[in-house]
Amino acid sequence: MVVLSAVLSNGYAVAPSGRQSAIVFVPDNLKRCILNNMDVIETFNKVREEYENALSSFGRAMILIDQNSNIIYANREAKEILSTSDSDDRLTGKKWTSIVETTSLATGGTLDEKDRPSAAALLAAQATSRIFFISPTYTSERTLVALTAVPLILGGEIAGGIIILNIKVQ
Repeated sequence: MVVLSAVLSNGYAVAPSGRQSAIVFVPDNLKRCILNNMDVIETFNKVREEYENALSSFGRAMILIDQNSNIIYANREAKEILSTSDSDDRLTGKKWTSIVETTSLATGGTLDEKDRPSAAALLAAQATSRIFFISPTYTSERTLVALTAVPLILGGEIAGGIIILNIKVQ
C-alpha cells in the first residue's frame, strides 16, 4: 500500500518509494478522494507509527510474517542480528525462509523449510520454540538464538506469525 505524503495542486503527489520519494500523477477524482480523506490518512500514519514504535521498543528481535512466510516487518534488533541497517528495507517482502538458513545444533545440518519453527507454527497453528544457529543467506555470520514462532490467528484463520529471536551466548 502506498501512502501519499503530499498531494500537490497540479495533480502530482509525493509517494515514498524505499529510501527515496517518487513523484506520481494523481487523477482528479483520486486527488479529491485523498484530499477529502486526509484525516483518515493522517490517522493511519499515526497508528502505523505507534505500532512501529511499540514493536521497536520490545527489546528483542521481532519479525512479523504473513501466512506465506513473507516478512511484513522487522524491528531494529532483528535487523542487527540479520546484518542489515535500520534504513535497509531488503527484508520486507522477502520470504523468511529464503533469507535465513537455520542450522540444527544436533546435526549441524541446514533444516528443510518445513522443519523450521516458523513453518511448523504456521502449519500446526501453535507456538514453538527451539535453539538454532541462524545465518542470513547473504553473509557468513552465524548466530546462536532461541527462536520462538507464534502464529497469528484472525477470524479462525492463520494470518501470519511472529518470530522472536533471543541471542544466546556461545
